[in-house]
Amino acid sequence: MFRRHSKYPVILVSLLLGLSTSVLSQTTPTGRWSGVVHSVKNSVRVDVGLKPTSASLHVGQPYGCRIEAGFLDTEKDGNHYRFDASSSTGGFCDHLGPGDLIVGESSADEALISLKQGDIDWTGVLTPRPSTR
Repeated sequence: MFRRHSKYPVILVSLLLGLSTSVLSQTTPTGRWSGVVHSVKNSVRVDVGLKPTSASLHVGQPYGCRIEAGFLDTEKDGNHYRFDASSSTGGFCDHLGPGDLIVGESSADEALISLKQGDIDWTGVLTPRPSTR
């Protein structure tokens, strides 16, 4: 006569929606990004190109150099890309390698980034660059 509806499907759907929202809010950025990174002593503008398997980093003036990095791994703090001095165009960038470029928590509007090499840490927030096409 009277059929009882279970609450379990409603709870399951709610849990799945919450999980998918949290997964979607932390995306892996690709494309062109720019911003300022800071160390204890300096700040410098950077432009970063991110692909699933690689990253290119252009360090602005007064350093003016470029580093190419290969994708290493995804860890709890973000995507890790590895670079060494041989991937540098010289100058300041030669002193950064070997090291890691870490792209942390990201959304469509910003990406946290850090450069780690020995005892040197540079961190900053990047925003997407508009397409030039």
